[in-house]
Amino acid sequence: MDKCSTTELLKATKTKMTDARSKILNILLESETPLTANELHIAVSDSSSIDLATVYRALKVFVEKGLARALHIDGETIYYEKACEHNPLHAHFHCEVCGAVECLNPFGFDESSAFMKMAKDKEISSVELVIKGRCSKCV
Repeated sequence: MDKCSTTELLKATKTKMTDARSKILNILLESETPLTANELHIAVSDSSSIDLATVYRALKVFVEKGLARALHIDGETIYYEKACEHNPLHAHFHCEVCGAVECLNPFGFDESSAFMKMAKDKEISSVELVIKGRCSKCV
């Protein structure tokens, strides 16, 4: 299996299954890059009449249940990405010229253990690492 099943993830996390949640989560699972709520709304609107408020409510639930990660990449816009076995923690690159956001390679064991050592006896709930600069198109 190359990706997680929307239905199985919703069931496993005891998340109420609705048509809107299924469609929104499926788009997140299919995406190779983080998406904004507006981008998700546009994508889901192609096939149904789900409003933006429903997208935001679904994303809030997905983040609370650990199905999605909320990323504060540029300090203004929140991006969302799948948080499943097929998308381990990783850094992101944000182009300060065109605004593109790219996923970088997942953290390896050494990087992950370095974060744990920095936190010492604290419980880590999330890690965000954003590298900013200019992408190859904007250099």
